[in-house]
Amino acid sequence: MYRYITAMLSTASKTANALLLGVVQGELGVTRAQVLDYSAATEALQKAIDLLVCPPATRHETTVHLSSGRNVQEELKQDREYAEQAYRAALTAREVARDDATRQSRYLATYIKPTRAQGSEYPKRYVLVPLAALFLVLIWSIVALIYYSIRDRS
Repeated sequence: MYRYITAMLSTASKTANALLLGVVQGELGVTRAQVLDYSAATEALQKAIDLLVCPPATRHETTVHLSSGRNVQEELKQDREYAEQAYRAALTAREVARDDATRQSRYLATYIKPTRAQGSEYPKRYVLVPLAALFLVLIWSIVALIYYSIRDRS
């Protein structure tokens, strides 16, 4: 949207700029209501508003000079065509921005509040150490019985 507005500024008239400014300000309000206040979309729309508000001399862009023999009706007709083009472009950009905001806000919803991690359930060291010691004692006693049994027979 920002690139399109900067391209339109060099050819659009005051009427088209005023219409485009109103559309962009409305889109900025919608975007701020849907997403965070300081997102990339709001920054781009704010830059576009700044470009529309500042006078052409500060933009350092070439202005289109109308020929002196032009009829006022032709000039108004051309202004209306520019305004219609800018309006259609702004509506398209608004729909794109709204779709992007909807798609991005889908991932922002938290369904379960985050909590602190609890203590681990496994391995249970207080049970595992005595159990291992018991099996070691059993194995040692079986080996000792086998050893003394073999020694007595020989």
